[in-house]
Amino acid sequence: MLRSFLFYISKAFSLIIILFLFINSTTNIRADVLYSPDSINKLLSQSSDSSRLELLIKSANNYNSSNANLSIEYAKIAINLAEKLNKPHIKILAEVIIAKAFFYTGDYTKSIESLKESETQTLSIKDSSNLIEIYQTFSLVYAKIGDFKKALEY
Repeated sequence: MLRSFLFYISKAFSLIIILFLFINSTTNIRADVLYSPDSINKLLSQSSDSSRLELLIKSANNYNSSNANLSIEYAKIAINLAEKLNKPHIKILAEVIIAKAFFYTGDYTKSIESLKESETQTLSIKDSSNLIEIYQTFSLVYAKIGDFKKALEY
């Protein structure tokens, strides 16, 4: 009796695991299709300027660590569009994304240079949310290169 009960429990547990894996794998496939560069480019061509700007920032941020070159490309387009729409805080956000992409590729010098430029712009428009992001990234970069004293300053 106990043996048959355990058999049914193990079958039910196996079925739940298989069902979970099946649902999870198809969800990831749909996400990959939705956020593929081709899909993003199609959406960009069909969107208004403000929607394109939002999509560019999200895409640049999503590709930051996995495809830094594509992230930089999207962020540069976002910078031009943010300038056109007079959205300096979004422009700075795109510049910080570029600095992070340089960090992920190991180009710490370019990352620091980009962060310094972004910091200056952020201070001039008094944008505290981007300033926090900049200082966190400064800290990461300096910690990565072993300058812990400078990392602690941020």
